[in-house]
Amino acid sequence: MGGMMDVFYGDTYLSMGLNFENGRMAIRSQMFFNDDMKKFYSRALDTKFNKKFLRYVKGGDEMFGYFYLNYNIKNTIEESKALLYKMFAATPQYGEMAADMMKILGIFIDEDAVGNLLKGDLMLAVSGIQTVAVTSQTYDYDADFNFTTKDTTMMKEMPIFTALASYGGGKDIQKFIDLGLHSKVLTQEGSFYRMALPGMDGMEFFLAKHDGLLIFTNNAYLMRQNLENGFAKKLRLPKNHKKRLCENASVVYWNIPNTLRAAAGSQSDSNIGMMGYLNNIGKEFNSMEMTSSKKVGNSVDSEMFLNMTNKDTNALQQFFNFVNDIYLEVIGGAKI
Repeated sequence: MGGMMDVFYGDTYLSMGLNFENGRMAIRSQMFFNDDMKKFYSRALDTKFNKKFLRYVKGGDEMFGYFYLNYNIKNTIEESKALLYKMFAATPQYGEMAADMMKILGIFIDEDAVGNLLKGDLMLAVSGIQTVAVTSQTYDYDADFNFTTKDTTMMKEMPIFTALASYGGGKDIQKFIDLGLHSKVLTQEGSFYRMALPGMDGMEFFLAKHDGLLIFTNNAYLMRQNLENGFAKKLRLPKNHKKRLCENASVVYWNIPNTLRAAAGSQSDSNIGMMGYLNNIGKEFNSMEMTSSKKVGNSVDSEMFLNMTNKDTNALQQFFNFVNDIYLEVIGGAKI
């Protein structure tokens, strides 16, 4: 077991630091690893951001945030197999048998084919809220407890999301889409497909295979009117987001005020109870960003920033002031 663990975790350690800067809290970390894992990350993170993603991600004042991840699928499979063979060599009792099984399994796992099917990048963005009519079944009972079913339609607010992934072999992707068509999960509508999900009557979901991208969304406006070119440039993410996505293997961005305003709904201006607490958070904290670099040296570097609304005051001082304000406005205490 020790030999197996050394393959993955030998000479591995994490360095982490927390800084309170003007306008933000910053956590920076470095993951150092052995030569085998260094080679793994060097090849797995040998990636390039697909700038076509930016066409279909709407920025602006209503965006909640996004998640982005990019690994080189082909290289990841190749390096994972190399690590597994080395791990098997460290377990002499069963290692040879396991290695033989892996060789047989390798016949069925073609990393070139898998890597050509999906490139290994994924982006999920939540760009706002929409109101949809949702139909559900309810039951009416008579005096003898016999029931009849009826459809009830209600208006509900749902997040607008878009998921994006790059593909290589369009013909191979089409085989999966054809399976969805034959099983009636997908229905073709022009150059895209409408998807029916069980228990979600009234909600529309869409799938498109377009210009090297797989697009899955519940944004009918995007699919029916903007599929060819995406959103207008002025509506897309600003340049600082593009730079962040190009430089990193993973990115998380969360717009805190937008999310909390949507969660509060009609109570978005309340200063009482839980809504007051959430609204105060939205006033003090602007956004959260998490990144993991795709540049591999002796370590893989990551950062997390919690950005404050006030950019001119130290974040630790702002945090203590925030605790005082919450204590005063929500709990009803005295200023500390």
